[in-house]
Amino acid sequence: MRTKTVLLLEDDEVSLALYKRVLGRICAVLVAETPDAALRLCRTAPVDLVLADNILNNRLSGIETIDCMHQIRPELRFLLVSGTPPEGFSESDFHLFERLVRDEVCDFLPKPFTADVLSRKAEALLDGRWNPKETTRLLEHAAAYRESSPGLSEA
Repeated sequence: MRTKTVLLLEDDEVSLALYKRVLGRICAVLVAETPDAALRLCRTAPVDLVLADNILNNRLSGIETIDCMHQIRPELRFLLVSGTPPEGFSESDFHLFERLVRDEVCDFLPKPFTADVLSRKAEALLDGRWNPKETTRLLEHAAAYRESSPGLSEA
């Protein structure tokens, strides 16, 4: 049986080192330094889960990259991590996040988080034990907040 593999897309070296150390205990880990590299690996490598930071120093955000990967590999599961809650995402990123959550392929983990939380979340996604209803509730809360906060949704 093939070892499960997580693809990491994170441009912060400290966060990346933590993710590699924690996730390396439960699965194989691939690292993409850019969204383009992540898309190449998505096409060519055996990947089961993608963990991406939303704010990247690149032309594409993490959620935009996840959306592209989902079009290439619809069976993949995704974990978006961010220090910005979904209600603070740009309008376009929020709509992509909303669609991917409603399609039950994307989970969200707010920074900061512990190594144990990351490990449990990744294991649940890799093993098919993830409960998308929790992420849907988070999305509904974020959408309600955006609607009640004029000007926020134009960010």
